[in-house]
Amino acid sequence: MLGLKPAALGAAFLGTAATMTLMAESAQAAFMGFQSNPTGHTLSPNATSPADATKKDIRLDSITKDGKTFTDFLYVTGATIIQNTTSLGPGSSDHGDLTVGDDFLTQGPAKEQPTAADVVASLGNNNLNSIIDTEDSGGTSIFDVYFSNPTNTFVFWERGKNSDLKVTAILAGSAGDLTPTLGDTFTITDDLWTNTGIMTTLSIDTTEITGSNAPQELGTYGLMYDQAIIGLRLQGAPGLSGPDYKVVGVVPEPLTILGAGTAVAFGGAFKRKLGKKDKKGSTKA
Repeated sequence: MLGLKPAALGAAFLGTAATMTLMAESAQAAFMGFQSNPTGHTLSPNATSPADATKKDIRLDSITKDGKTFTDFLYVTGATIIQNTTSLGPGSSDHGDLTVGDDFLTQGPAKEQPTAADVVASLGNNNLNSIIDTEDSGGTSIFDVYFSNPTNTFVFWERGKNSDLKVTAILAGSAGDLTPTLGDTFTITDDLWTNTGIMTTLSIDTTEITGSNAPQELGTYGLMYDQAIIGLRLQGAPGLSGPDYKVVGVVPEPLTILGAGTAVAFGGAFKRKLGKKDKKGSTKA
C-alpha cells in the first residue's frame, strides 16, 4: 500500500480507531522531494551596499510550493550531536561575517566544535545567514535536530549549491516505547538545489579554503514525508563535499487544522524500525 500523502492526514482522523490502526500498519513512509523556489526574504536595513548585505542578517519571510506561499515555520528547538570527529569538528556553527554587529536578527555562534546548544542557536532562527558549516574532508558530522512541533514538510538551504546533504527522518516513539526511531533517508544531491538569488558571505577562517569568503548563492530544496515526524538526522561526510546548511519545518495545511496534539499522536502511530534503505535524490522533483 502506498504511504499516506499529506492530503490524507486529515481524512485519516475522521475514520474509526480501527481504520487508523490499519492505515498506520500499512503505510510505507518515505520522503518526497520538491522544489521550493522562490524564497521570500528581507535583507538587513543596516546594510550599506549589496556586498555588505551578503555579510549581514537575511530574514526568511516565506517559501513558495506549487504556487502557494507559506509563512508559518517551525524552528529547531533541540539537538543531539551523534558524531563530530576531529578537534576542529567537520560540522561547525557559522554566521555571516558582519551579523554579530547587526541588530536586525539573532544568529548562532561561530564555533569549530559546537555544542548541542550551539547547533540549536545556529538553526533555531529565521536568519538565513546563520547556518551549520561542514567541511569537505576531516571526518563525519551527524546532528539530530528536533522542532517545536511535529510536521511532515521541511525546506533546506545550502550555501554554494555544490554539496550533498543526507537527511533521515526521526519518528516519535509509540505509547509503549517513547524511544524515537529512524525512518527513511534521502540524500539531497548537488544537482537538486535550485536558485534563490540570495547571496551570503561567511567563513570560519581556520578551515575554509582560500577565497571562500567571496559571496555564494544559497540553493534551496524541500522534502515532504508521508507522516508527521519530530526531527531530522543531518549528515555531512567525506564524499558529500561539505554541505553548509539551514533547515526549517513548514506547517502544512492539514497539520495546521488538526493541531499539534493530534500531529504528535499521528507521528507516534507510525513508528518505524532502524536501518531503512538510503534513497538518493538523483533527479529533480
